[in-house]
Amino acid sequence: MTEQPRRRTNYLLGGRRLLVADLIDAGALRPGDTLVFRRQRSGEVHRAEVLADGSLRLSDGREFRSPSSAAAGAAAGSFDGWTAWALETTGESLDRLRSALLDEVVSHLASGNDPEDAGTLGVQTRHEWLRGNRDLADAGAPVSMAVRELVARWGVSARGSVVSQRIEDELADH
Repeated sequence: MTEQPRRRTNYLLGGRRLLVADLIDAGALRPGDTLVFRRQRSGEVHRAEVLADGSLRLSDGREFRSPSSAAAGAAAGSFDGWTAWALETTGESLDRLRSALLDEVVSHLASGNDPEDAGTLGVQTRHEWLRGNRDLADAGAPVSMAVRELVARWGVSARGSVVSQRIEDELADH
């Protein structure tokens, strides 16, 4: 039996997670922008330049295709590059820029302007709920709930592999 390719649902761009290049395409970043990664414990400050293809170039000339690999290259550890790197000029993290772009995509889907994503009723409400819960978690007050209550947000009463993957995808965006 041939496995069918899994189509990511809802507001992922082109069936995939957002990339730094998507932030450039949306105008949230520009090639040449400087990102900073400040390590609180050590006081180290690392800088990276945003390149036209979405790669990041560290001050030592090494280039990385993802924010996390650039953070790991800069500070020799494992880091979530989306939260580590921020625009030097505004202090806004890549994660917040990505979140704002996702908000725009969800708004577009909820408006019914994308015929490929028909049946997205509730996507915007769920997205706002996930975003609000992420804000609570960031503030140190994570939300707990039963699995049954969580899957109900996706309009189902039981979980299966397709539903679980869909939930995982959307949770990962937040």
